[in-house]
Amino acid sequence: MEFYQLLYFETLAKVGNISHAAEHLNLSQSALSRSIQNLEKEVGAPLFTRESRGVTLNTYGEVFLEHATNAINEIQTAEHKIQDLINPMHGTIRLAFTQPLGSDYIPMLISAFTEKYPNIQFKLSQDTTRKILKQLNRDEIDIGFCSPFSANTTIEKYTILEEELIMLVPKNHPLSKQKEVHLDEFALEKFIVFKEDTSVREVTDYICHEAGFEPTIVFEGIAEKSIIDLVSKNFGVAIVPIGIPLFDFPVVPLKILNQPVHHRTQLTWAKDRYISPAVRNFIQFTKKLVDEQSNL
Repeated sequence: MEFYQLLYFETLAKVGNISHAAEHLNLSQSALSRSIQNLEKEVGAPLFTRESRGVTLNTYGEVFLEHATNAINEIQTAEHKIQDLINPMHGTIRLAFTQPLGSDYIPMLISAFTEKYPNIQFKLSQDTTRKILKQLNRDEIDIGFCSPFSANTTIEKYTILEEELIMLVPKNHPLSKQKEVHLDEFALEKFIVFKEDTSVREVTDYICHEAGFEPTIVFEGIAEKSIIDLVSKNFGVAIVPIGIPLFDFPVVPLKILNQPVHHRTQLTWAKDRYISPAVRNFIQFTKKLVDEQSNL
């Protein structure tokens, strides 16, 4: 059994179509088909169910995929370790971050880091907290900047930013003249919230439940500006981090008295997994930068 056969098998399992998988692998369809057929002969069982529109894993294939993926990951990890030993000042860091960090924080951090480590490259992506945590667990990324709220024993975390959550209301709201409010005063209000995959939404659901009500949701979004805009136009109220820019919209931030929950943005990485020197340097660099800024 050859390593390339495992790669071909894993790709076809993900894509589910011979022609598309062959194109992705830069192979002819016949070469890919022969490779899969030889693998099935060696395994001693068919791994796919052939259908008119493509292929799907059968029971044997699902079992084999789990172990094939583990084998591929182990071999690739070994390759990475060897390359790191050959040249520890080079490498690529796969980094994902949530939407609020994309405009300023991540560009600033990477720019400062690459001044010190100019030969380390980055592969960047932007997603929600829940998806970033899944990517870490699947070894699809090395580092995540996100805001996990629930306990997670598979992830290491380091807080880079901590913000109190506040209530945001339109200027003409009956409670807009107050500086502080109790959350249960909004039990009958309409809420504009962040989408379910985001950490702010997770915290919102939690603190509303603790206050004795489930929020009536009229809009779910991911962009801060659209949420604030809708609040300003009397579509509802919103719970947001205190540091969120209000873009000169006619809205009023109010302190929440009975549920002073904080929203933490954290540097995250997978626990009990090999960390390359490049990633380790980046983690240490970020921690040092955060410590220096907190001492100013």
